[in-house]
Amino acid sequence: MAVGDPDSGLGLTLAGSVQTSWAPKVLDVNIGGESATSIDTSDTGVTSGWRTFIAGMKDAGEMTVTTLFDKVNQPSIGATNETWTLTLPTTGSIAATVAVSGFIQSASHAFPMDDVMASDITIKLSGVPSYTDES
Repeated sequence: MAVGDPDSGLGLTLAGSVQTSWAPKVLDVNIGGESATSIDTSDTGVTSGWRTFIAGMKDAGEMTVTTLFDKVNQPSIGATNETWTLTLPTTGSIAATVAVSGFIQSASHAFPMDDVMASDITIKLSGVPSYTDES
């Protein structure tokens, strides 16, 4: 498969380094919200009338995981940071693993009458995410 070809998330897994009793059956994963703060460097000597900026600290954002609801094993909200490893299917053209540090910030659960019960778990990421190539 050439670089740039689309890949499916079928077969991806998620594992935490501490909460070993929670082995979620993953339906969907979204990693987003990466950002950098901006630092205003404007001063009274700026003659253009335009503010000037430099990049500040980076924020890795959050990872939201939708899983099948597990009534026996639920992750602990607000526990300490741990390493979360997202293993992607090995036949794709993108990184094979994504390792992030973070804590479970929130959880919500849905119990529909005519669909599977599911949980949305939000992990607040801390530090630099690590992307590992599949080769």
